[in-house]
Amino acid sequence: MLPRNSPCPGTPILPQAPDSSIAQVSSPDNGSAFTARRFKAKLAELGIRHRRGGYRDPESQAFIESWFGKLKEREVWLNEYETLDDARRGIGGYVDRYHHRPHSRLGYKTPYEVKQTWEDLQNIAA
Repeated sequence: MLPRNSPCPGTPILPQAPDSSIAQVSSPDNGSAFTARRFKAKLAELGIRHRRGGYRDPESQAFIESWFGKLKEREVWLNEYETLDDARRGIGGYVDRYHHRPHSRLGYKTPYEVKQTWEDLQNIAA
């Protein structure tokens, strides 16, 4: 469940320092929620580098723009959520399905499998 002060449903504010399996760079768009001093201060506190995309340049964020487009097409626009909890369940379910289905760009592995492989390699190297 996302915190109420989350800037948008796909980007919860992290309440504590992320574990080592999470990328340490934030590359959000230039929306006011992501350019706010409070948001930038929280990232700095957590040791996360803030990298902004080009101003009025959605192509600089092509991957995430595409991802949110698919989320809207495949989940949000197909449903009428009665409550905020219904929306969270529906969108959360889409995110879970996304991370547990094979992707051609990942050699037909799931993002979860790729993450596990990466973590295993990190443990071997340590």
